[in-house]
Amino acid sequence: MYRSNFMIDHDALPPDLLRQLRLEPPSLVSDHVDIPVWTPSTDGKFTLASAKELLRPRRNDEVEDTVLKRCWQKHLPYKMSFLAWRVLERRLPTNDVLARFGFALPSRCLCCSPPGREIITHIFNHGSMARRVWTYFTESAHIRGTHHSLRSVLSRWWAQRPRSRMLSFLFHRLPMIILWEIWTHYAACKYGDARPNFARIIFRVATAVSECIYRRWPSGGLLPPRWSVIMEHVRRGSGRRRVVPIRWVPLPGGTIKVNVARAPLRGAYAAIVRD
Repeated sequence: MYRSNFMIDHDALPPDLLRQLRLEPPSLVSDHVDIPVWTPSTDGKFTLASAKELLRPRRNDEVEDTVLKRCWQKHLPYKMSFLAWRVLERRLPTNDVLARFGFALPSRCLCCSPPGREIITHIFNHGSMARRVWTYFTESAHIRGTHHSLRSVLSRWWAQRPRSRMLSFLFHRLPMIILWEIWTHYAACKYGDARPNFARIIFRVATAVSECIYRRWPSGGLLPPRWSVIMEHVRRGSGRRRVVPIRWVPLPGGTIKVNVARAPLRGAYAAIVRD
C-alpha cells in the first residue's frame, strides 16, 4: 500500500477506500430526488428539540426539579415567580453569592434584630424577620412542622390538600408572594430609608393575595387587605359554583300566573297579565 517514498499506492487500494481517502463526492447521477437528512434526529427530520440537544446536550443525571416548576403559577405576577426561581437557584446579589466572585463586602442584614449575615438563607428563611413572617402565615393556615431549608418550606405548603378549591389556589401561590414581599422590604431597608416593619409585610402580602384571587375570580370582587378576612373567605370555598335549574312549571287550567320584576332600590313592583 505504501511505496518506497512513503506515498500511498492508489492502485493497490479498493475503489471505496480510495474514494474516502480522496474525499471524492458520490456520483450525482441518479433517478432519485435528493432528500436532506438531519442526522441528530432518529427520523432524519429537523426539529428544534434536536438542535437544542445538539448545542446544549442534557446530562444523563439531570432530572426535572419539581420545586422550580411549581414556582410558575397562573394568575401570579411574573416578577414573583422569577424571584422565587432566583432565590432557589442562588442568583441574587447577596454577599454570599458575590463572595464567590471575589467581592468581599460588609455582611449585615438590616431587617433583623440583632442583625445577621446578609445571605440568602438568612434573608428568606433563618432571619428573625423571615421566621416571624413564615410563622404568622403557617399558623393561620394550620400548617405544622419544622423546616430547615427554604425548599422544605415551599414543599410543605404545596403538599397541603384542602377541600376548598380557593384555599388550594392560595396555598400554591402564597409562598412566592411572601418571598417577594420579604425581598422588597429588605431592599427598601437597605437602599432606602425604610425600617423593619412586620405589620407592613403582612399588609402587603394580604394585598397581593387579594389581587391574585380577584384575577382568578373577578365576579367575587376585590377582598379587603386584611388577612383574617381573606382566610375566612377562602375557607368558605366561595370559588365553588352552584348550578340551580330554572324551569317553567305550567299551572292547571283556570288559573293565572304572574311574573313579577322587582326593583328593590326604587321600591317598585311590576306585573304583566296577558289573555
